[in-house]
Amino acid sequence: STSTKLAYLNVTANADPPIPTLKGTWTMDSTKYSAGTFPSGTGLTNSFTTNDVQYYTSPAGKLYALLATDDPSHELMAIQIKNNGTDAYQDSVNKIYKYWTYFNTKMYGTAFNNPSGNAAVTNNAGDNNGYEGTSTKAYINDGTFATDTNSGSTTTTGCTDTGKDKHDFYNYDFNIPSGATINGIEVDAVAKVDSTTGTPKICVQISGDGGSTWTTAKSTSNLTTSSATYVLGSTADTWGKAWTSTNFSNTNFRVRINDVASNNSRDFSLDWIGAKVYSSATTTSSNDQAPFGYGAASITILDNTGYVDSGGYLYAFDLSNIDSKSSTSDMDQIGCRVLLDGYDCKPGAGSSTVEKYNQGETGSSSYSDTSSAANDCSDGGKIELNADEQLSSVKVGNNKYVYVAAGGATNPELNIVDVTTAPTGGALTSATCGRGSDTGWKVTGTLDFDPANGTQESANSVYAKSDGTRAYMSSNGGIIHNNIPDSDQFYIINTTNKNSPTFLTTWPSNVANQHYTNTAATGYYNGNASNIEMYPRRALTVQDGARAILVGQDGLPNDGVNPQEYQVLDLSSESTPAYCGGLDFNSGFNDLTSVSEADGDNFVYMVANTAQKQLKIIEGGPDNAIYDANGTFESKTFDTSSVDGSLLNRAFNRLLSDISQPTNTTVKLQTAVAPAVNNSCNGVTFSYVGPDGTSGSYFTPSGSTIAGIIPLADYTPASNYDNPGRCFRYKISLSTLDQTLTPVLSDTTWNYSQ
Repeated sequence: STSTKLAYLNVTANADPPIPTLKGTWTMDSTKYSAGTFPSGTGLTNSFTTNDVQYYTSPAGKLYALLATDDPSHELMAIQIKNNGTDAYQDSVNKIYKYWTYFNTKMYGTAFNNPSGNAAVTNNAGDNNGYEGTSTKAYINDGTFATDTNSGSTTTTGCTDTGKDKHDFYNYDFNIPSGATINGIEVDAVAKVDSTTGTPKICVQISGDGGSTWTTAKSTSNLTTSSATYVLGSTADTWGKAWTSTNFSNTNFRVRINDVASNNSRDFSLDWIGAKVYSSATTTSSNDQAPFGYGAASITILDNTGYVDSGGYLYAFDLSNIDSKSSTSDMDQIGCRVLLDGYDCKPGAGSSTVEKYNQGETGSSSYSDTSSAANDCSDGGKIELNADEQLSSVKVGNNKYVYVAAGGATNPELNIVDVTTAPTGGALTSATCGRGSDTGWKVTGTLDFDPANGTQESANSVYAKSDGTRAYMSSNGGIIHNNIPDSDQFYIINTTNKNSPTFLTTWPSNVANQHYTNTAATGYYNGNASNIEMYPRRALTVQDGARAILVGQDGLPNDGVNPQEYQVLDLSSESTPAYCGGLDFNSGFNDLTSVSEADGDNFVYMVANTAQKQLKIIEGGPDNAIYDANGTFESKTFDTSSVDGSLLNRAFNRLLSDISQPTNTTVKLQTAVAPAVNNSCNGVTFSYVGPDGTSGSYFTPSGSTIAGIIPLADYTPASNYDNPGRCFRYKISLSTLDQTLTPVLSDTTWNYSQ
């Protein structure tokens, strides 16, 4: 919340102690820039707060810092740090990095705008009453319909015939920058009819001058009795007209619906009529989904997709093409927003207000649940303004999940969101998108830390184990009922079943002083009489599967009890996480991450709640580590000519490896085949692939072996993989979450033929 919104540091590793050096900052405070370097045209001021930061390296090797902010039209800001290894300074004198692009949360990834005004055409328009039945229901795609009953006065089927009912929709709130080139316009209609008799269809025209002139009509296919989405126009279709930004003002832009059938008994039903403009610099109107302006609370990144949470919803955006974006071209949203638990909370003198947007609501329109939070928005003893606190993502096989620490005014503290398959087409804009009947794009599992009535608990942090089987979470038990806290400081959650996460074990019904039989009996931690008053902030990390680190602040600073703001937990026994060390730092900490160096040293990097020296580095012990967390083994080159002297290429067929894979370890294999160069395998460049011939796949264990068919043919023509070939190698990738255990490769056998 200071003038500086981002600090980028380089830390010299494998030095004791590590040496941090400030390389640069980023700010939109113009007074910090040297003459002539302040970036113009971004639409930004410096009056926002950075809530979270992650990094992303683009496919072209450019490094970006991604900032979750409370700016309602730029909830995510991307700052370019490196351009292929070179510092990307906007101001090289003051070492201020370059603002690159942004992401603005929307209900739908297509960024369609919705109308908020409409009028029936009452002259030379069939019955002259358009959609006489609740025409406002066509504003959003929510499964409710505007209706045109017994449409039309003629049986001809021309789109603009004077005997056809017509209805205009407008006030789409487009925000097209002056001078932008208009590349295309798309109009989507969600509609149905009572009967297909009369070959009913909808014709659409658009106007850029308030309805004085109209484009040539475009027609849907014949409507059916089931609701369906009909797409008219495209990214490169200008509807036969040259457009400027002024054509899309609320005064000028209109969409006209003409209902056409050869039977005057047809009843047309229109659920939604949305419009999208494709331009060289399209921005969309602010559609902030955090009712009280808190913006995006947290970021997580999985492959080339980023995720942010805002106002009780999860949003996904595409990072793969970030290099092509600009300050006026925001990143593309994927799918629709996913409904999460949690409400934004606004403190009040008499009572707090907790709210989130309902389907289709924006701006000042939201719904509330005013019975779930204390007057100061405290939840479990911690002030909870954001609906959701932290995100952590994990990929399990081909499935992708985002774990959410649900915050303000909610019962379930853990949400697991399946983000494997983004909805498209009509499913993208349906009323159930990101909820309800969606599969692969909604919350699939939840867990409440304490389901008893009258309890207050919140989740502050979540950390997903890499195999998806555990969620490590922090909370705080500041509220006490029946002589025990409503929640504990730390939980280990079994997330093997993503639809039904559970505690490791729960209390039986005959235990005294319990809130409810479904609270944790094992797999939790609460500090002793003093450390229990440390309230974890959005700050939790798990190092090498052996230690969890909690940091936070003294939750009751005036009671004379002094908890440690840094606490380390031993996870060697999952059922009984135990305190094994800590440090007192009264200012407290706000965030952290852990680092394991190549020389075996372990460190925790923390953001301190201080005005100076905000980065703190604490050294931890090696935890009796025997093995590195990960590594690779690459075989020497095998040349078939070394066996029989033949210089011919040979077809490599199958491989078999004997391995050992203890719990919490992984081992996987790739092969490489290449032709000789200058009649020799020396100096050959090898490209490693898995069983499908791509660099992203691996041969993996089945029991105590790895076996498979070596890909045959030139799968990657841009690289150097060719089977048949003469030169062969294999590469093993090994990793461990328990540094006292390691996977083992005993031997590898392969065969080849002419």
